[in-house]
Amino acid sequence: MSSTTAGLGFLGALTLIVDLWAIITAVKRPASAFEAADKSKTLWLVLILVGIFVCNVSFFISLWYLFMVDPQVKRAQEFGDGIGFPTGTGNFPT
Repeated sequence: MSSTTAGLGFLGALTLIVDLWAIITAVKRPASAFEAADKSKTLWLVLILVGIFVCNVSFFISLWYLFMVDPQVKRAQEFGDGIGFPTGTGNFPT
């Protein structure tokens, strides 16, 4: 096997691993966390999956998702609606 073939095989495997990592991460996050972060779960999953078949741009889309979008979604999932203040009409208990 030539070094070119080995290099392309390595890049292909790396791309597949990053894509799977992004897909699994997106699937595991609840849709409500995406909504709280003003993101669309469906859009990001479709972008990654379509990117796999279109000129293999999914590697870059997956990296963008993992390092730019997922931290926002994760933060929204962890903090929920806020920092513990009551939601709704604003009537605080007295």
